This record gives sequence, structure tokens and C-alpha cells, in this order.
Amino acid sequence: MLISESLIFVHNPRTGGSSVREYLKQALPAKYYPARDTSLSEKERLWIMHQGLAVAFQYAAKLGFDPLSIPAFVCIRNPYSLTLSGYQYLSQRRKDQSIQLEDTFSEYLVNLSMKTPKEKLDRMAAAPHGPFSGFMMIGDKVPANLTIARTETLSHDVAGFLENLTGARPTLNLPHNNRTEHEHFSGYYTKKEEEIVYRMYKNTFDNGLYQRYEGLDQNKL
Repeated sequence: MLISESLIFVHNPRTGGSSVREYLKQALPAKYYPARDTSLSEKERLWIMHQGLAVAFQYAAKLGFDPLSIPAFVCIRNPYSLTLSGYQYLSQRRKDQSIQLEDTFSEYLVNLSMKTPKEKLDRMAAAPHGPFSGFMMIGDKVPANLTIARTETLSHDVAGFLENLTGARPTLNLPHNNRTEHEHFSGYYTKKEEEIVYRMYKNTFDNGLYQRYEGLDQNKL
């Protein structure tokens, strides 16, 4: 999360947020919160930095800013790619740390859906934009000052946001921090895995935010 008098950036995990945060800090140097907030403990600071839009707006208001008048920015990502990236990220970390993780992506998805309480899964899936709702909405609305970027077109979307903000096209190149290495997500899915991700992101697909690949099977592509 980055908050200043000129912009609000909300970090949605595994969508390129680390890269965007560093890029924005270089392109628009400013006193950014919560990193510069000496009233917060390190634990409080880390908690705020990884929260959604409602917490970001509440925190901005506490700082004395009007969150509805400051250009805001968030990234979202294709749920199939996002879920795979989460597994790959944990797999790469497991090499250096004591992380208990399933041996295959399929096992990981099955266990993830089983470990998550059904009422929580149902609630997230039924939200207007699925699990992305907490990063895109205040109450029942997407605020007019929010720019929604997509990881699939991230460099273009970030550049457009900055151009609208400053009036000039940025010249810096977007870095790639915390990047996971894997092939196109379609190679990791069969019908079983696709149906799990669909259940988790039902309204994300049903409302057209991303296209569902029903019955996805790499042998059919």
C-alpha cells in the first residue's frame, strides 16, 4: 500500500503489486504512508500495507486526506493465473524455508478449498466481483476515482494511470519483483482444477470481469 496526498495504491497480492509499488515511488517521489508513519508499530504497518480498499480509504482519512478525491490504483489478475502464481511462490520459498506444501498444484487446490470454511468460500464467491471485491469496492460500489489495472496489461495500465495523473508519459521501465516462473496457466489445469477455481471466483467470472474457461483441459487447447 502507498498513500500520499496525490495517490492511493492498494496492494493486491500476486498481481504485480511489489513491482508497481516500487515503480510508483520512483516515478512520483513523495512522503508515502504507512512506511513513513512513525505512530505505527512495525506489526501495525505491515498489517495496513496488505489490506484492501476500505482500510486504505479509512487510513487515508485518518491522515487528513480525502480518499474519494485522490486518484487510486489497484491491480487484479486472471484467477487461474493468480491461483497458480500463489502455489508457485510458495513452492519457490519452500526451497529455503520450512514450508509445508503439497507436491502438485492439483493437491494444493483441493486442500485449499477443503481447508477454507465453506461459508467463507461462499461469501467470497458471491461478492459482486468475487474475492477481488475487497480490493475494488467501498460498500456496494466501485469508487469513481479508482483505476483498475490488470496484471496481463500491467505496464500499459500503470503508464496510463501516471500519464493521467501527471500529464506526461513515464519513461521508466516497470520492474519485475517477486516474479514466479511458470508456463501459461492453461498447462496446469484440467476440468477438476478449473471447477475449483470457478467455485472460488464465481462472480468474478459470472459478472464478466474475467472469462471462464469451462472444462479447461490442456489437451483441448
